[in-house]
Amino acid sequence: MSGKAPVTVLVQGGIACGKSTVTRLLCERGAAHVDCDRIALGVLETPPLRALIEEHFGPECLTAAGVDRAAVADRVFSEAASLALLESWIHPRVRDEVQSALREAEVPQDEPRAVLIVDAAVAEKMKLLSEAYDLRVFVQADLATRRARARERGWDDGELERREARQDSLADREARADYVIPNQGSLEEATQHVERFWTEIVQPRR
Repeated sequence: MSGKAPVTVLVQGGIACGKSTVTRLLCERGAAHVDCDRIALGVLETPPLRALIEEHFGPECLTAAGVDRAAVADRVFSEAASLALLESWIHPRVRDEVQSALREAEVPQDEPRAVLIVDAAVAEKMKLLSEAYDLRVFVQADLATRRARARERGWDDGELERREARQDSLADREARADYVIPNQGSLEEATQHVERFWTEIVQPRR
């Protein structure tokens, strides 16, 4: 990098822990955001990926409007080999986007560093941890809270656990974190935790 690299913050946590809320609160304080899930969904809808999905998973995983994400999820979260195959198509493209965002977030040497939030639930599997993250944040919410939030999304009971079984251990990710932000209470409480993190941890690194 030729300019001053951004303060990079990797945000992780369990499904329905509230990573999006924490990320939004950080962005309100001036951070930029790379949403790896959004990038992956965009890649999923490209013609090359639609062709691969039809070839390997079958035409039932496509609709007239594009990829049937529910059908794909049902397939890959039931079969480890199918999930690994899908990830081999998507993850390299996501890594490229993250690296591009890091370059774009550079600033001249005489300016404060920018702050870039990378929201990646499965950063380890995408090999994003090879990037020089300044901080790893784990958004913490208990299982009962996350189950309730998943039900609000319309998920069936057990779907959260089924998907998380294909991810790295939450305990391991929390243990690797530099900072834990609790997020099972009110928005006001989450805002207070984020403000403390921003003021005491992020700002001094700029």
